[in-house]
Amino acid sequence: DGSREIIFRDEVFLTHEDLKVTGDQFCFNTAEESGTFSGHVVLEREESRDEQGEVVKEGLRLVCGNLYLQTKVKNVIATEAPRIEHADFTGSGETISYRDEEEKLTISGGFHLLMDQDELLGEEICFDLKQKTFEAQRGATPLEMRIEIEEKEETPEEPGPGGQ
Repeated sequence: DGSREIIFRDEVFLTHEDLKVTGDQFCFNTAEESGTFSGHVVLEREESRDEQGEVVKEGLRLVCGNLYLQTKVKNVIATEAPRIEHADFTGSGETISYRDEEEKLTISGGFHLLMDQDELLGEEICFDLKQKTFEAQRGATPLEMRIEIEEKEETPEEPGPGGQ
C-alpha cells in the first residue's frame, strides 16, 4: 500500500499550521497521516485571530505522556497523566481528546477542573470551545463543584433629594 512508519527519537519537534508539538519520540504513519508522540509531550496551539482582530480560536497547552495526533485534521487523544491549560480553565483526567474542526474538547475517565476560583470534579466533561459551553457527567459518583463566593460589603444608601 506504500505506507511507511517513521520513528523519530530524541527531542522531536513538529510544527503543523497553528500546532507545535514536542516529545521524546514520534512514530508517524505516512498513509494515515497520523502518529503517536511519547515521553514528555507538550502540545501548544497558538491563539488565532481574524482580520478584525477577533479571537477565532483560543490558545491551549496540553502536557501528557502519550499523544495520538491526526495531523491532517488536527485531532488529538492524550493519555498518561494528561493536563490541559486553556484561557478559561485548567483540567486533568485519564484521557483528554480534542477535535479541531468542531472545537470539541473532552476530558474523561474522571476529571478535575479549575475555573478561576471554582473547582469541578466528575466522570466526563465535554467543552464546545466555539460556543463556550460545557456538559459534565457525574458517572457513579456525584458531580462535585466547589465555588468560592466573595461577599460584597453593602454600602448604606444615601437619602434621596426629598430627605427620604
